[in-house]
Amino acid sequence: MDSGSRVDAEGQGRDGTARPGGIGVLPLTYSRLEAKMALWLGSVVLVLALVAWLGRGLFMIETTGAPLGDSVRVGDTIATLIQRLEPYVPSLHRDHGKDTYSTGLLLHTAGSVAKPEYVPIARGYQAGSLQLSKFLACDAERLRFRAPEAGAYDLRRRRLLTPEEQQRDTPPAPPRTDPRADLAKGDDALLLSLAAAGSVSATRWLGVLSDAEAKRDHASGKVASPLVRLDRSNEARALYVADLTEGDARARVATLQARGGEPMFNGGFLRTARNGSLLRLAEPPGLLLVFETQRYREGTVSLARLDDDGRELWRVDLGLGELQQVLPDRDRPAFLGTRPRVPGKVPEPVLVVVDARTRATTTWSLLWKD
Repeated sequence: MDSGSRVDAEGQGRDGTARPGGIGVLPLTYSRLEAKMALWLGSVVLVLALVAWLGRGLFMIETTGAPLGDSVRVGDTIATLIQRLEPYVPSLHRDHGKDTYSTGLLLHTAGSVAKPEYVPIARGYQAGSLQLSKFLACDAERLRFRAPEAGAYDLRRRRLLTPEEQQRDTPPAPPRTDPRADLAKGDDALLLSLAAAGSVSATRWLGVLSDAEAKRDHASGKVASPLVRLDRSNEARALYVADLTEGDARARVATLQARGGEPMFNGGFLRTARNGSLLRLAEPPGLLLVFETQRYREGTVSLARLDDDGRELWRVDLGLGELQQVLPDRDRPAFLGTRPRVPGKVPEPVLVVVDARTRATTTWSLLWKD
Protein backbone atom coordinates (compact mmCIF):
# COMPACT_ATOMS: atom_id res chain seq x y z
CA MET A 1 0.00 0.00 0.00
CA ASP A 2 1.46 3.31 -0.90
CA SER A 3 2.07 6.04 1.61
CA GLY A 4 -0.66 8.25 0.20
CA SER A 5 -3.21 5.63 0.95
CA ARG A 6 -2.35 4.97 4.55
CA VAL A 7 -5.07 5.28 7.10
CA ASP A 8 -4.28 6.69 10.50
CA ALA A 9 -5.69 5.40 13.76
CA GLU A 10 -8.81 7.58 13.42
CA GLY A 11 -9.71 6.05 10.04
CA GLN A 12 -8.56 8.99 7.98
CA GLY A 13 -5.94 9.16 5.29
CA ARG A 14 -3.15 11.58 5.52
CA ASP A 15 -5.10 13.85 3.21
CA GLY A 16 -7.87 14.01 5.82
CA THR A 17 -10.43 11.91 3.87
CA ALA A 18 -12.09 8.81 5.23
CA ARG A 19 -10.88 5.53 3.78
CA PRO A 20 -12.81 2.33 3.31
CA GLY A 21 -12.25 -0.03 6.16
CA GLY A 22 -11.36 2.76 8.61
CA ILE A 23 -13.19 3.52 11.84
CA GLY A 24 -14.56 6.88 10.51
CA VAL A 25 -16.33 9.75 12.29
CA LEU A 26 -19.95 8.66 11.74
CA PRO A 27 -20.62 7.34 15.29
CA LEU A 28 -19.30 10.53 16.90
CA THR A 29 -21.21 12.77 14.53
CA TYR A 30 -24.45 10.85 15.17
CA SER A 31 -24.14 11.12 18.95
CA ARG A 32 -23.61 14.86 18.68
CA LEU A 33 -26.68 15.14 16.48
CA GLU A 34 -28.66 13.07 18.96
CA ALA A 35 -27.66 15.37 21.81
CA LYS A 36 -28.66 18.43 19.81
CA MET A 37 -32.03 16.88 18.98
CA ALA A 38 -32.66 16.03 22.64
CA LEU A 39 -31.78 19.58 23.66
CA TRP A 40 -34.05 21.00 20.96
CA LEU A 41 -36.96 18.75 21.92
CA GLY A 42 -36.50 19.61 25.58
CA SER A 43 -36.59 23.30 24.75
CA VAL A 44 -39.77 22.83 22.71
CA VAL A 45 -41.45 20.95 25.58
CA LEU A 46 -40.40 23.66 28.03
CA VAL A 47 -41.72 26.42 25.77
CA LEU A 48 -45.01 24.57 25.25
CA ALA A 49 -45.38 24.06 29.00
CA LEU A 50 -44.69 27.76 29.61
CA VAL A 51 -47.22 28.77 26.96
CA ALA A 52 -49.82 26.43 28.50
CA TRP A 53 -49.17 27.86 31.96
CA LEU A 54 -49.36 31.44 30.72
CA GLY A 55 -52.46 30.63 28.69
CA ARG A 56 -54.15 29.12 31.72
CA GLY A 57 -53.39 32.24 33.72
CA LEU A 58 -54.49 34.46 30.86
CA PHE A 59 -57.81 32.71 30.30
CA MET A 60 -58.51 31.73 33.91
CA ILE A 61 -61.82 33.16 35.12
CA GLU A 62 -61.29 34.87 38.46
CA THR A 63 -64.33 34.57 40.70
CA THR A 64 -65.80 36.61 43.55
CA GLY A 65 -66.82 35.37 46.98
CA ALA A 66 -70.24 36.18 48.45
CA PRO A 67 -71.81 35.94 51.93
CA LEU A 68 -72.97 32.54 53.12
CA GLY A 69 -75.76 32.95 55.68
CA ASP A 70 -76.02 35.49 58.50
CA SER A 71 -73.07 37.32 60.02
CA VAL A 72 -72.24 37.35 63.74
CA ARG A 73 -70.73 39.91 66.06
CA VAL A 74 -68.38 39.60 69.03
CA GLY A 75 -67.53 43.01 70.44
CA ASP A 76 -66.19 45.04 67.53
CA THR A 77 -65.43 41.97 65.39
CA ILE A 78 -68.02 41.25 62.70
CA ALA A 79 -67.59 37.86 61.02
CA THR A 80 -69.13 36.70 57.75
CA LEU A 81 -68.84 33.27 56.13
CA ILE A 82 -67.86 33.54 52.46
CA GLN A 83 -68.35 31.00 49.67
CA ARG A 84 -66.49 31.31 46.37
CA LEU A 85 -66.52 29.39 43.10
CA GLU A 86 -62.92 28.35 42.54
CA PRO A 87 -61.21 29.92 39.48
CA TYR A 88 -61.57 27.91 36.25
CA VAL A 89 -60.68 27.94 32.54
CA PRO A 90 -63.78 28.41 30.34
CA SER A 91 -64.73 25.56 28.03
CA LEU A 92 -67.53 24.83 25.57
CA HIS A 93 -68.07 21.51 27.31
CA ARG A 94 -67.74 22.70 30.91
CA ASP A 95 -69.67 20.54 33.38
CA HIS A 96 -71.10 22.85 36.05
CA GLY A 97 -71.82 19.82 38.18
CA LYS A 98 -68.08 19.52 38.72
CA ASP A 99 -67.64 23.11 39.90
CA THR A 100 -65.95 23.34 43.28
CA TYR A 101 -66.16 26.01 45.94
CA SER A 102 -63.96 27.34 48.71
CA THR A 103 -65.07 28.82 52.04
CA GLY A 104 -63.53 31.41 54.33
CA LEU A 105 -64.08 33.90 57.14
CA LEU A 106 -64.29 37.62 56.40
CA LEU A 107 -63.51 39.63 59.54
CA HIS A 108 -64.33 43.34 59.84
CA THR A 109 -63.57 45.58 62.80
CA ALA A 110 -66.28 48.10 63.64
CA GLY A 111 -64.83 51.57 64.02
CA SER A 112 -61.91 50.82 61.71
CA VAL A 113 -61.47 51.66 58.03
CA ALA A 114 -58.71 49.08 57.59
CA LYS A 115 -59.05 46.34 55.00
CA PRO A 116 -60.89 43.33 56.45
CA GLU A 117 -59.05 40.10 57.18
CA TYR A 118 -59.85 37.00 55.10
CA VAL A 119 -59.17 33.58 56.59
CA PRO A 120 -59.41 30.59 54.18
CA ILE A 121 -61.22 27.61 55.69
CA ALA A 122 -61.64 24.89 53.07
CA ARG A 123 -61.70 24.28 49.33
CA GLY A 124 -62.78 21.68 46.79
CA TYR A 125 -66.42 21.33 47.89
CA GLN A 126 -69.44 21.11 45.61
CA ALA A 127 -72.25 23.63 46.04
CA GLY A 128 -74.70 21.15 47.55
CA SER A 129 -72.39 20.41 50.46
CA LEU A 130 -72.40 24.06 51.57
CA GLN A 131 -76.15 24.38 52.13
CA LEU A 132 -75.92 23.77 55.88
CA SER A 133 -72.96 26.10 56.40
CA LYS A 134 -73.50 28.61 59.22
CA PHE A 135 -72.17 29.93 62.50
CA LEU A 136 -72.95 27.55 65.35
CA ALA A 137 -72.01 29.66 68.37
CA CYS A 138 -69.68 32.43 69.41
CA ASP A 139 -68.24 33.89 72.59
CA ALA A 140 -65.55 36.37 73.56
CA GLU A 141 -62.75 33.97 72.56
CA ARG A 142 -63.87 31.94 69.56
CA LEU A 143 -66.26 31.55 66.65
CA ARG A 144 -67.70 28.11 65.98
CA PHE A 145 -69.00 27.34 62.51
CA ARG A 146 -69.85 24.69 59.93
CA ALA A 147 -68.36 25.47 56.50
CA PRO A 148 -69.15 22.70 55.60
CA GLU A 149 -67.10 20.79 58.22
CA ALA A 150 -67.20 21.87 61.85
CA GLY A 151 -64.47 24.34 62.73
CA ALA A 152 -63.51 27.12 65.12
CA TYR A 153 -61.59 30.37 64.94
CA ASP A 154 -59.67 31.75 67.92
CA LEU A 155 -60.34 35.49 68.18
CA ARG A 156 -57.49 36.08 70.62
CA ARG A 157 -54.79 34.24 68.64
CA ARG A 158 -56.35 35.21 65.28
CA ARG A 159 -56.13 31.77 63.71
CA LEU A 160 -58.17 28.65 63.00
CA LEU A 161 -58.06 25.92 65.62
CA THR A 162 -56.88 22.45 64.67
CA PRO A 163 -59.33 19.55 65.19
CA GLU A 164 -57.34 18.52 68.26
CA GLU A 165 -57.51 22.04 69.70
CA GLN A 166 -61.24 22.19 69.02
CA GLN A 167 -61.83 19.02 71.00
CA ARG A 168 -59.59 20.13 73.83
CA ASP A 169 -60.28 23.86 74.10
CA THR A 170 -63.82 24.46 72.82
CA PRO A 171 -66.55 24.12 75.45
CA PRO A 172 -69.96 22.76 74.46
CA ALA A 173 -72.42 25.27 73.06
CA PRO A 174 -74.64 26.84 75.73
CA PRO A 175 -78.28 25.71 75.82
CA ARG A 176 -80.74 27.77 73.81
CA THR A 177 -82.72 30.18 75.97
CA ASP A 178 -85.01 31.31 73.14
CA PRO A 179 -85.06 28.67 70.37
CA ARG A 180 -87.53 30.64 68.25
CA ALA A 181 -85.22 33.65 68.13
CA ASP A 182 -82.00 31.64 67.86
CA LEU A 183 -83.25 29.55 64.94
CA ALA A 184 -84.98 32.38 63.06
CA LYS A 185 -83.66 33.14 59.59
CA GLY A 186 -83.99 35.85 56.97
CA ASP A 187 -86.77 38.37 57.42
CA ASP A 188 -88.10 36.63 60.55
CA ALA A 189 -84.74 37.14 62.26
CA LEU A 190 -84.62 40.78 61.15
CA LEU A 191 -88.11 41.58 62.49
CA LEU A 192 -87.23 39.97 65.84
CA SER A 193 -84.31 42.43 66.09
CA LEU A 194 -86.65 45.43 65.90
CA ALA A 195 -89.68 46.69 67.84
CA ALA A 196 -92.54 48.79 66.52
CA ALA A 197 -93.06 50.43 69.92
CA GLY A 198 -92.00 50.30 73.54
CA SER A 199 -91.68 52.06 76.88
CA VAL A 200 -88.65 54.27 77.46
CA SER A 201 -89.65 55.11 81.04
CA ALA A 202 -92.49 54.54 83.47
CA THR A 203 -94.36 57.49 81.98
CA ARG A 204 -93.21 57.67 78.37
CA TRP A 205 -93.88 55.35 75.41
CA LEU A 206 -92.79 55.68 71.76
CA GLY A 207 -94.21 53.90 68.74
CA VAL A 208 -94.05 53.86 64.93
CA LEU A 209 -97.69 53.37 64.00
CA SER A 210 -100.14 53.70 61.16
CA ASP A 211 -103.15 55.93 61.71
CA ALA A 212 -105.36 52.85 62.01
CA GLU A 213 -103.04 51.18 64.55
CA ALA A 214 -102.93 54.32 66.67
CA LYS A 215 -106.72 54.58 66.85
CA ARG A 216 -107.43 50.86 67.23
CA ASP A 217 -104.69 49.58 69.54
CA HIS A 218 -103.14 52.54 71.35
CA ALA A 219 -105.87 55.07 72.04
CA SER A 220 -106.31 56.67 75.45
CA GLY A 221 -107.03 54.04 78.10
CA LYS A 222 -105.45 51.17 76.16
CA VAL A 223 -102.74 49.04 77.78
CA ALA A 224 -99.27 50.22 76.74
CA SER A 225 -97.22 47.12 76.02
CA PRO A 226 -93.53 47.47 77.05
CA LEU A 227 -92.59 46.06 73.63
CA VAL A 228 -94.59 45.73 70.42
CA ARG A 229 -93.42 43.36 67.70
CA LEU A 230 -92.77 44.83 64.27
CA ASP A 231 -94.77 43.35 61.38
CA ARG A 232 -93.83 44.21 57.82
CA SER A 233 -96.36 46.31 55.93
CA ASN A 234 -96.59 48.64 52.94
CA GLU A 235 -98.70 51.00 55.05
CA ALA A 236 -97.22 54.41 55.86
CA ARG A 237 -96.45 54.99 59.54
CA ALA A 238 -95.51 57.91 61.75
CA LEU A 239 -93.81 58.42 65.09
CA TYR A 240 -96.17 58.64 68.08
CA VAL A 241 -95.40 59.66 71.66
CA ALA A 242 -97.62 58.57 74.55
CA ASP A 243 -97.81 59.71 78.16
CA LEU A 244 -98.64 56.80 80.46
CA THR A 245 -100.77 56.71 83.58
CA GLU A 246 -98.98 56.05 86.85
CA GLY A 247 -99.99 53.79 89.70
CA ASP A 248 -101.81 51.09 87.73
CA ALA A 249 -100.57 47.51 87.75
CA ARG A 250 -100.41 47.75 83.96
CA ALA A 251 -99.36 51.00 82.31
CA ARG A 252 -102.04 52.56 80.14
CA VAL A 253 -102.03 55.29 77.53
CA ALA A 254 -103.09 58.66 78.93
CA THR A 255 -102.47 60.72 75.79
CA LEU A 256 -101.10 59.82 72.36
CA GLN A 257 -99.74 62.37 69.90
CA ALA A 258 -98.21 62.04 66.43
CA ARG A 259 -94.88 63.78 65.93
CA GLY A 260 -95.57 64.44 62.25
CA GLY A 261 -92.85 64.57 59.63
CA GLU A 262 -92.35 62.45 56.53
CA PRO A 263 -94.05 59.04 56.46
CA MET A 264 -91.98 55.97 57.29
CA PHE A 265 -92.30 52.37 56.19
CA ASN A 266 -91.44 49.31 58.29
CA GLY A 267 -89.88 51.49 60.97
CA GLY A 268 -88.56 49.79 64.08
CA PHE A 269 -86.47 50.56 67.17
CA LEU A 270 -83.29 48.55 67.60
CA ARG A 271 -83.33 45.86 70.28
CA THR A 272 -80.34 44.56 72.22
CA ALA A 273 -80.79 41.16 70.54
CA ARG A 274 -83.50 39.12 68.85
CA ASN A 275 -86.54 39.37 71.11
CA GLY A 276 -84.46 41.55 73.43
CA SER A 277 -85.29 44.81 75.17
CA LEU A 278 -84.99 48.21 73.49
CA LEU A 279 -81.39 49.25 72.83
CA ARG A 280 -80.93 52.27 75.10
CA LEU A 281 -78.36 54.98 74.40
CA ALA A 282 -76.85 57.45 76.85
CA GLU A 283 -75.71 61.08 76.78
CA PRO A 284 -78.41 61.95 75.97
CA PRO A 285 -80.74 59.05 76.75
CA GLY A 286 -82.45 57.79 73.63
CA LEU A 287 -82.77 55.02 71.09
CA LEU A 288 -82.20 54.23 67.41
CA LEU A 289 -84.93 54.00 64.79
CA VAL A 290 -84.36 52.32 61.42
CA PHE A 291 -86.92 52.72 58.64
CA GLU A 292 -87.52 52.73 54.89
CA THR A 293 -88.22 56.01 53.11
CA GLN A 294 -90.64 54.41 50.65
CA ARG A 295 -92.51 51.14 50.28
CA TYR A 296 -90.51 47.91 50.55
CA ARG A 297 -87.47 48.02 48.22
CA GLU A 298 -88.67 51.17 46.46
CA GLY A 299 -86.58 53.60 48.50
CA THR A 300 -83.57 53.47 50.80
CA VAL A 301 -83.05 52.62 54.46
CA SER A 302 -82.35 55.39 56.99
CA LEU A 303 -81.30 55.46 60.63
CA ALA A 304 -82.31 58.14 63.14
CA ARG A 305 -81.33 58.80 66.73
CA LEU A 306 -84.17 59.97 68.97
CA ASP A 307 -84.22 61.23 72.52
CA ASP A 308 -86.74 59.89 75.03
CA ASP A 309 -89.25 62.57 74.05
CA GLY A 310 -89.19 61.43 70.43
CA ARG A 311 -87.16 64.39 69.15
CA GLU A 312 -84.87 63.53 66.25
CA LEU A 313 -81.21 64.30 67.04
CA TRP A 314 -79.81 63.17 63.69
CA ARG A 315 -80.65 61.09 60.64
CA VAL A 316 -78.45 59.30 58.10
CA ASP A 317 -79.13 57.41 54.87
CA LEU A 318 -77.53 53.96 55.13
CA GLY A 319 -77.31 53.55 51.36
CA LEU A 320 -79.23 50.28 51.50
CA GLY A 321 -82.04 49.29 49.20
CA GLU A 322 -82.93 46.36 51.45
CA LEU A 323 -82.07 45.79 55.10
CA GLN A 324 -81.42 42.11 55.87
CA GLN A 325 -79.73 41.97 59.27
CA VAL A 326 -79.03 44.16 62.29
CA LEU A 327 -76.04 43.64 64.61
CA PRO A 328 -76.86 45.95 67.55
CA ASP A 329 -74.33 47.88 69.61
CA ARG A 330 -74.66 51.02 71.72
CA ASP A 331 -71.61 52.67 70.17
CA ARG A 332 -71.35 51.26 66.63
CA PRO A 333 -74.43 49.37 65.42
CA ALA A 334 -74.00 47.46 62.15
CA PHE A 335 -76.46 46.89 59.33
CA LEU A 336 -76.22 44.33 56.54
CA GLY A 337 -78.18 44.35 53.32
CA THR A 338 -77.92 45.18 49.64
CA ARG A 339 -77.50 48.40 47.73
CA PRO A 340 -80.48 49.84 45.83
CA ARG A 341 -81.45 47.78 42.79
CA VAL A 342 -80.00 48.59 39.37
CA PRO A 343 -81.76 47.04 36.34
CA GLY A 344 -79.81 44.11 34.92
CA LYS A 345 -77.48 43.79 37.93
CA VAL A 346 -77.48 41.67 41.07
CA PRO A 347 -77.68 43.95 44.16
CA GLU A 348 -74.33 44.20 45.93
CA PRO A 349 -74.25 42.95 49.55
CA VAL A 350 -72.71 45.47 51.95
CA LEU A 351 -71.96 46.04 55.63
CA VAL A 352 -72.63 49.50 57.10
CA VAL A 353 -71.34 50.55 60.54
CA VAL A 354 -72.66 53.77 62.11
CA ASP A 355 -71.08 55.78 64.92
CA ALA A 356 -74.06 56.35 67.23
CA ARG A 357 -72.56 59.56 68.58
CA THR A 358 -71.45 61.31 65.37
CA ARG A 359 -73.62 59.42 62.80
CA ALA A 360 -70.48 58.83 60.68
CA THR A 361 -70.86 55.73 58.50
CA THR A 362 -68.36 53.21 57.15
CA THR A 363 -69.46 50.93 54.32
CA TRP A 364 -67.76 47.74 53.11
CA SER A 365 -68.66 45.52 50.19
CA LEU A 366 -69.17 41.88 51.16
CA LEU A 367 -68.12 40.68 47.70
CA TRP A 368 -64.61 39.33 48.26
CA LYS A 369 -61.68 39.13 45.84
CA ASP A 370 -58.08 38.28 46.66
